[in-house]
Amino acid sequence: MNSPFETHADRVVVDVWSDVMCPWCYVGATVLDRAIKDFDHPVEVRHRSFLLVTDLSEGRTMPVTEVLTEFEGFSLEQAAAMNRQIGARAAELGLVFDHEATLGTNTRTAHRLIHHATTHGLGHPMARRLFKAYFSDGLD
Repeated sequence: MNSPFETHADRVVVDVWSDVMCPWCYVGATVLDRAIKDFDHPVEVRHRSFLLVTDLSEGRTMPVTEVLTEFEGFSLEQAAAMNRQIGARAAELGLVFDHEATLGTNTRTAHRLIHHATTHGLGHPMARRLFKAYFSDGLD
């Protein structure tokens, strides 16, 4: 079985497949950061691109609830319940999710930015900043 972890003599490498507009990915990144902080071995986090919504054209934005209904097939009630559930889990971790301000968008450029930052050793911090910008600050 393939593992997202590689162990090297000098570090553990963790491959993270995520999308900037995935709320569970933001929660997971936060939990991973806390685990790394408590781990007594160097850890390298490598971000891999995974587009949640491939059909959302570049430059088009829409409320995240509409993304869940239009592209994922959830009812409005299901989408609202999902947003409440992930918002509650995020709050337990000290994260702020503003689902009213969050807009679904094409994230290809965000992935390019993360990969560019990776070439400067800043991929993981860039991903974290983009998660915050998207979910907490309501930025596109």
